Amino acid sequence: MGKLSFQHKIFWYFTLIISVIGIFAILVGGFHIVQTVFQEAKDRVAIDLRIAHNFLNQKLEKSVITLNLLADKQRLIDSLKKSQSISPDIKFWLERKRIESGFDVLTLCDKEGKVILRTRPPYYSGDSCLSNPLILKALQGKSASGIVIVPSQKLKMEGEGLAEQAYIPFVSTPRAKPCPEKAETSGMFLMAAVPVWSLSGKIIGVLYGGALLNRNYQLVDYIRDMVFKEKKYKGKPFGTVTVFQRDVRITTNVEKEDGSRAIGTRVSSEVYERVL
Repeated sequence: MGKLSFQHKIFWYFTLIISVIGIFAILVGGFHIVQTVFQEAKDRVAIDLRIAHNFLNQKLEKSVITLNLLADKQRLIDSLKKSQSISPDIKFWLERKRIESGFDVLTLCDKEGKVILRTRPPYYSGDSCLSNPLILKALQGKSASGIVIVPSQKLKMEGEGLAEQAYIPFVSTPRAKPCPEKAETSGMFLMAAVPVWSLSGKIIGVLYGGALLNRNYQLVDYIRDMVFKEKKYKGKPFGTVTVFQRDVRITTNVEKEDGSRAIGTRVSSEVYERVL
């Protein structure tokens, strides 16, 4: 094979240079596209989280407003003044308000933190509610709201069905952090508590109410539809929403292979360390 002419050498040099520049441009462009996609995904997740967070805050604020309206009723104030004899009509009225307001619990305590009325069968009373930090704040004269973890024994006191709803057996999950327990027995509540004032301006009790999040599918489905606008991909919802109690899914619309909700599955140890 003969030597390349000067013109051919120039041609091949230019071809090589253009090829290198082209490959470099493709790599840089691809990297930029990937970075842009990742950034847009992060921004989208941040926005979605903000929407969900605002929704939960609105529910808590609505709970505080509802409780304050109830606590301001004269019939409730009169009942607290004679806490040893809560009339049946007050019990019926508050139980109806609990159901109408979407609360799983609605409980009345006196100024010492002793429960004098529950609105869910079997209507236990007489125990202390001072282990709840929201109630302690309400007894200081301030309305309070937030997420509260309620142990199983207290759930049984709050009313029938709550301990059973909160109980979630752990599902064996690959790469999950080792855990000696076999199930989640406590309940996570969106809860609020407000002081009840006498006409003379003294705190005479506390009214608190809350919604149990364990297995509360209506909540996560509503947030999903609100955030993702009911979009679907291959016949399935575009996004999912999960509430974790520690590292366990207590309510979710993530599905298992059989189509059931992935309640009781746990996050990987990596996610637990980085996020939780």
